[in-house]
Amino acid sequence: MRLIGYDGASYRGQLTKRERDKPKYPVITIVLYFGTKHWNQPRSLHECMRIPKRLKPFVNDYKLNLVEVAFLDEQLDHFHSDFRIIAEYFINKRKNIDYVPSAQEIRHVDAFLKLMQALEGDDRYEEVLHTLQNEGKKEGVKMSEVLDKIESRGIIIGEKRGISIGSQKMANALNTLNLILLEQDRIDDLKRATADPDYQKQLLAEYGLYDEEEDLTGA
Repeated sequence: MRLIGYDGASYRGQLTKRERDKPKYPVITIVLYFGTKHWNQPRSLHECMRIPKRLKPFVNDYKLNLVEVAFLDEQLDHFHSDFRIIAEYFINKRKNIDYVPSAQEIRHVDAFLKLMQALEGDDRYEEVLHTLQNEGKKEGVKMSEVLDKIESRGIIIGEKRGISIGSQKMANALNTLNLILLEQDRIDDLKRATADPDYQKQLLAEYGLYDEEEDLTGA
């Protein structure tokens, strides 16, 4: 139904005073679908509604020109622009196999990465774009380089998140230890633990608050 509005607006634009005396041109709208499962929604206006059989001949149908990008395996060689790189990526994503990007360079880096960010919902593509801009790289970029930077960014985020979680664990463990020592009137041990990390670790282990196999200060 939205397509009718888009196409109708284009045709209506050909009826303005400035355009109405010019030759009319057809409007072709193509919908690119990037899902990894086949499209299972209506492909025509008639399929969108229940139309009584007696009225159907009077209701103009409107068909959807749909391209399932992740299923363009056999047509992939027909593409030579940045779209080929994107199609190749989603084909491999659908097949869930090891993805080895082609050596083709991305021609429009800015638009390419913004599109990938929108399609994948991953802000790391925008971060990679900023990184490349700071490096002064506007061309000669390949998908392999983009994915390497995204993976590195993911590792950094994971490490920071792990450290944050580990630090919170240690803080909780120390708070529990301090309460126990206060309740047991072990003031001297509490004072010594604040100045001696090894003794502090010993007390944590004593009360089952520290596992040597799990470093609470790390991930």
